[in-house]
Amino acid sequence: MVPTKSAFVGLTLCTLCVIAAPTPTSEEPATVVLEARQAQAPATFTANPNIGPGGSTYKDSAHFRVYGDSGTLADNTLKLLEGAYSCFVGSLGWRSSGHSYNDANDAGPWTKVNLYIVNDLPGAAGVMHSDYNTGMAWLEVQKSYPTIPGVTVHEYGHGLTYHEKYWVDQSRTGAWWETLANWFADTVRVSSLSCVSQADIHRGY
Repeated sequence: MVPTKSAFVGLTLCTLCVIAAPTPTSEEPATVVLEARQAQAPATFTANPNIGPGGSTYKDSAHFRVYGDSGTLADNTLKLLEGAYSCFVGSLGWRSSGHSYNDANDAGPWTKVNLYIVNDLPGAAGVMHSDYNTGMAWLEVQKSYPTIPGVTVHEYGHGLTYHEKYWVDQSRTGAWWETLANWFADTVRVSSLSCVSQADIHRGY
């Protein structure tokens, strides 16, 4: 589901920034150097209960907090989200969802993404919201779907797209929000990428 966007200050960032390599000679092989655009992340991000409605029942992982359950459902949801984070951020180079939209230098602080398991979500199985003050995405998923990549990874894909900044409030990107979110979900579901196949996560619909 495409989130409603407010006015944000857009900053130019890219998925992978490449430094031009020198022209190779017969003695010097061609080299491409990838520039690290993000500061070294801490092992565990900081939770913020003020992003979204909050709550007293929750469970944490390194990069996420799930509200609305503290048992097996939360464990499996966090496992799916961490697998997605490892693949898309760790391996494929997307801007970390721990970075605020408002962070100009990608230097921190680093904040967990909140996902709320809810009893009912009229008209949708899941939705991504954005918090204007913190510049953080947060998710709601109806209780039947938190471990389903086609819902949870789809919504987290919206969150990653939001955190990339330059997609927000752009007329040319508007039609691609759903397509790209489906790509995130389908990558987890069917891709042969090693970062997916090596992750011990549910790969069903």
